[in-house]
Amino acid sequence: FMGASNHSASIDPAVLSRIGTFLNIPLPGTEERERILALLLGEHAVGVDLAAVAKATILFSGRDLNTLVARASRRAFLREGGRLTTEILLEEVAFMRGKSP
Repeated sequence: FMGASNHSASIDPAVLSRIGTFLNIPLPGTEERERILALLLGEHAVGVDLAAVAKATILFSGRDLNTLVARASRRAFLREGGRLTTEILLEEVAFMRGKSP
């Protein structure tokens, strides 16, 4: 049996008692988030301040970063004709944190 959860505290203790090995994978640090963003953005990373976006995304998981890039890409398409900028990414970070720009 193999499972994954972002909320292991909410898993029934009876299920947890049957699992032999637990592997805790922490959230990525700033450098790791910067590398993940570079991979996700690919050629669209040109001109984007990856360090600034990585610093703004503290406590973001890899999945959160994937969502950030997808949402910011849609925003960029509607506003900038597809050109993804640091500003658009940071606006999306603020939106995802519940602080609409």
